[in-house]
Amino acid sequence: MSRSPSVARILVLLEKELRELVTSRMLLASVTLVPLVMGTVAVIIGWATGNVETSAPQDPQDLAELRQIMGDRIAHITSLHDALQLYLGEMGLLVILLLPALIPPILASQTLVREKQSRSLETLLVTPVRTWEIVIAKVLFCAGLGVTPQWVVSAIYFAVIHAQCSPVALASLLTPGWLLTILVASPLVAVLGVGLGVAVSSRAKDAQTAQQVSGMVVLPIVGLLVAQSLGLGALDGMGALFFVGALALADTVVLALAISLFERETVVTRWK
Repeated sequence: MSRSPSVARILVLLEKELRELVTSRMLLASVTLVPLVMGTVAVIIGWATGNVETSAPQDPQDLAELRQIMGDRIAHITSLHDALQLYLGEMGLLVILLLPALIPPILASQTLVREKQSRSLETLLVTPVRTWEIVIAKVLFCAGLGVTPQWVVSAIYFAVIHAQCSPVALASLLTPGWLLTILVASPLVAVLGVGLGVAVSSRAKDAQTAQQVSGMVVLPIVGLLVAQSLGLGALDGMGALFFVGALALADTVVLALAISLFERETVVTRWK
């Protein structure tokens, strides 16, 4: 079955992005070290989750205070040990959720700078590649470099907590809400960050402005982390569905905006 011309051009653009990433030591280090550091932190949290002291005396007041923090989702848990494991386990998952919000926006902004410096955008101007194909290729490439490490780290993390946590805590962590967030919401967050990076870079005067604005996509995730730790919200089934729906709508708007604003001639002449 033959590929459509657009698919073939997008694949060529993806290959080009990969070649340029490999030749840039700074970018390659950033997309390697950030997942490595954050993945290590998450796995350490997972290990600590499984090593919560089980023999210490359990004060009912401590469990009551933890219920005030975590809300109704631990109402069924009668053991302080299980509740602490669930609390720490969710913190590790929220650290993992930061990966697709951190890497793709930075990478998208930096690749546009590299294209300006290498004059590759000028080369694209005389090719039959369409603007939407450039944007889609960049979104797929940059978002993939944020989502793929997250999925790998998630698999390792779940393996660690599966071996360490109690059945009660594990059942509360392996919920449809968390799985939906990791498998669906995370790619949508990555796409949102890249789309913002492309849209802003089309009008920004320098890379720093584009990177700062597009990097603001991490703020809702940080807010989610704080809300979760304070018991103000939880990624249960309905919460995850609402989160995914809002992200899908935002992605649609941002991608349409990025394609409409991404004028290759303008990007070349305005970036410093």
